[in-house]
Amino acid sequence: MFLPGAMTGLILAGVPPVQAVLVQAVVMFLILGSVAATTVVVALGLVRLVFTRDHRLLPLRSRPQR
Repeated sequence: MFLPGAMTGLILAGVPPVQAVLVQAVVMFLILGSVAATTVVVALGLVRLVFTRDHRLLPLRSRPQR
């Protein structure tokens, strides 16, 4: 069985298991929300760098020759 950190700490501190599970669920959903928001921000930023305004792919920039 796997007990995540927040839940384990709360159970060891004497909190009822149901309340510890609810706290762990909140922590999990907060992490999930931050990952989703970061993914959207990065994807929107990359779209502006990779595509033109008329939705065509920009050519790759080549390195300058030495």
